[in-house]
Amino acid sequence: MPIPTDNDFFQRGDFSGFIATGRCRIVERFQPKNAADPVIGPVRGKHFAVIDDPYGIDLTDGHRIDLHTGQPLPRPSDHDYDPVQAAQDAAAGLGSAVTERIDHEYVDGNNRITVGADGAWLECVDVEFAPGQRLWYHWRFCRFDSMPFNDFAMFLAYPDGDTNIAASHIEMLCDVLTLESSPSPRVGSNWSSPWTVGLFDPSGGFKGTLRWMSSNGQSLTGVHKNRSALRFHRPSALLLDNFSIE
Repeated sequence: MPIPTDNDFFQRGDFSGFIATGRCRIVERFQPKNAADPVIGPVRGKHFAVIDDPYGIDLTDGHRIDLHTGQPLPRPSDHDYDPVQAAQDAAAGLGSAVTERIDHEYVDGNNRITVGADGAWLECVDVEFAPGQRLWYHWRFCRFDSMPFNDFAMFLAYPDGDTNIAASHIEMLCDVLTLESSPSPRVGSNWSSPWTVGLFDPSGGFKGTLRWMSSNGQSLTGVHKNRSALRFHRPSALLLDNFSIE
């Protein structure tokens, strides 16, 4: 399943050629949290993808409900990672059961550890780039939370398609902290990044799986300090559009 040339800007109005995990939608427009911000439209064509759903909130058992209708939504993908538990699992010979989540924590702009909670992702599998080929895409991150609940978006590349090992390429696209810290043209307008061009340039070629992920998160002074259930409650969203290989 390489990058689909017949759905590279979601012109089919669905996820044909991609694998969507968690709450993902194809839309024609999207309203950021700040109602004063303009409604977001696509980069190209009529549609774009929304990865995770700010209008779905978590119940105490980790299942999502629709904020407007109260109806249940698909269970979000698990983005939590506890290194102590991972060490215990590894000692018990269960290390492979948790290693996929190792990419879902990072040192944030406050020099603290942000840990993932839950969210969603979009994947392309069996992607192959010849040496010199590059992938361009457009992304935009809309936050619906505030610090210390540092929701984030990442791009990850897994060689040979093995998502049970650490990604060979991890790119932080945006997080709540970055938006909160950004200069704003007007008060309250830093709830969304602009459409931004992303580039994956594996100079020696690449074969494997590409993943774009949106995650709930929390910034911690230590990985095991003060984890709050509130880190699950207000998902943000990663918007994607207009993929191109050259």
